[in-house]
Amino acid sequence: MAKRKPSERERWDKVEEYYRNARHLIMDVGWQGVDGVYGLDLDTEERIRAAFPDAPVNPGQLVLSSDKEGNIDRYQRPYWPMIAQILTGLTPEQIRSLGGIELFDPEAGKVLWSWQREVKESA
Repeated sequence: MAKRKPSERERWDKVEEYYRNARHLIMDVGWQGVDGVYGLDLDTEERIRAAFPDAPVNPGQLVLSSDKEGNIDRYQRPYWPMIAQILTGLTPEQIRSLGGIELFDPEAGKVLWSWQREVKESA
């Protein structure tokens, strides 16, 4: 039997569930052609401001280009830690203290990258 493709509503329900259950910071990415458009979700901004009121949280988005083939691994992935720090205004240690950060693509509904996350082994 063929696996049923989730409906658009089911897909967005899973995205909303991801945001609702997050115990870490979330940096979103959207795509305009081969350019990545990076920003923080509203809950992440609020958590940062509550924990670090003087942090220079970037209120907008950051766009990073790739080559015409869209080689994200070469032209964007190496900069993701820096993008996280630029957008959050936090040091790696501060990011870790808030549960780390994940780069999430809401359109694809998947996490592309995690950083400064402490993964606890289950017993």
